[in-house]
Amino acid sequence: MNAQSTHEFKLIDGQFYPNEALQVLISLFNSKINYHQLESFSNHIRHGSDLSLSENRVQSLRDSIEGIKELIKIAGTNGKQLKIQSLVQITFED
Repeated sequence: MNAQSTHEFKLIDGQFYPNEALQVLISLFNSKINYHQLESFSNHIRHGSDLSLSENRVQSLRDSIEGIKELIKIAGTNGKQLKIQSLVQITFED
């Protein structure tokens, strides 16, 4: 691996029943929400940092969860499975 390129890692790549998809995706999104809440609280306590950016990100993640729940509900109602792919890209920055 070198510092001059973008590196990609598969996080999710599969077909899921609606209940499985819900569990996997909600766990990931809740993990990100918890991270932002803990990080912003810690930064606010230590440095008096503004919480609004983190609060906006948490709200965006919660809105995404609602959209995901709606898609999963539609899949369940129609007897469909869901193909989910998620790729993590890492690039070195100065």
